[in-house]
Amino acid sequence: MPFLSLILRYWEADEDFPATMQIWTDKNILDYMHYETLMFAVTHIIERIKDEYELIYQNFNFTELR
Repeated sequence: MPFLSLILRYWEADEDFPATMQIWTDKNILDYMHYETLMFAVTHIIERIKDEYELIYQNFNFTELR
């Protein structure tokens, strides 16, 4: 959907704060798309990010970082 502009903001966790991610859209997005369709699109993006993360880190040994 080329008209759907999204901004993903991600902050890594540190000792004081947990990791967070925000998904921002244009304030007028609901003039162009139904809110349920928007939620489907955002859910799809989150699933794609999760799949990519799992693909990248499935063979990564996190114990080596300690």
